[in-house]
Amino acid sequence: MKQDLIDLGMGTNETEITLGLAAGNVYQSKSKEIREFLNSKGWHFLSPEDIREKVTDLASKGYENEPSIITAKILMR
Repeated sequence: MKQDLIDLGMGTNETEITLGLAAGNVYQSKSKEIREFLNSKGWHFLSPEDIREKVTDLASKGYENEPSIITAKILMR
């Protein structure tokens, strides 16, 4: 994967890759347990609450012609 990113000009030899999971739903509110497990593996976890917070932050920005911000504003209507 790292070499693919380098070949595409999207990374260098110094690029570090960290695996992660972004979850839209979590079974029986097990976010804490999932986060602890993934952290123990050196992975990153975005819980539904983390995602909601980040989308809300994007939606609160002023108008910008940026697709991610426009999408966040639509999602938070």
